[in-house]
Amino acid sequence: MGYVGSIGCGSILSIFGLVMILGVVVSETITGADLAGLLIAGIVPLSFGSALVVHGGRKLKRRNQIRLEETVLRLATQHGGMVTPALVARDAPVSLAEASAILEDMSAKGHAELTPMEDGSLRYYFPGVGASRPTPLLPRF
Repeated sequence: MGYVGSIGCGSILSIFGLVMILGVVVSETITGADLAGLLIAGIVPLSFGSALVVHGGRKLKRRNQIRLEETVLRLATQHGGMVTPALVARDAPVSLAEASAILEDMSAKGHAELTPMEDGSLRYYFPGVGASRPTPLLPRF
């Protein structure tokens, strides 16, 4: 089941569970059978539905992360292995802060190297993608 299916089914199950719980809560008398029904028809669907919604949300977030990383790698290929947060923000549907965060994440994972340039800008170099590594402003030790 895809993320949309997980979120949709989870929402429906959660709503069903809530309706069943509210039905028992507003009833005038509560019997042992009502409590068993509350557990089976209310709490279980609510719990399972909530888990499906959370799972679908995580899958959606990961899918978006992968698409953004693919966009960054495509841009790095087009620009000789070098990208800036501004370039990523311009070509991907993200803010400058989000572009910086994804580049920092890719750098932390070892996919890119942060390179300060002579003009004061920061660029991310992707080894193996495009041209050779540029000369950084600061020497590496």
